[in-house]
Amino acid sequence: LDVLGLGLYLTTLGIAAVCWIAAFLAFFGNGFLYAVTSKYIDKFVPRKHNLAAYSVWMFLGYMGAIAGAVLVSMVQHWICHDGPQAYQCHEE
Repeated sequence: LDVLGLGLYLTTLGIAAVCWIAAFLAFFGNGFLYAVTSKYIDKFVPRKHNLAAYSVWMFLGYMGAIAGAVLVSMVQHWICHDGPQAYQCHEE
């Protein structure tokens, strides 16, 4: 989870050279979180309820993705610091 947070923080800096590292860390952290949760479900949830547990987990994960997509314009203000920057932020 710390790797995911570090990747998202590096993205907010808005430095183009850091974006590749930030994207890798964010996606790696996200995948790691899904893997750890899957292992937890396999270990602690009875086998007959695995499908339901995975379904609920994926539903909650996709709700987070939808919320993130809706909040893009707000995050853009954090990255652009309320002013346009070449190649990243644009004036509306």
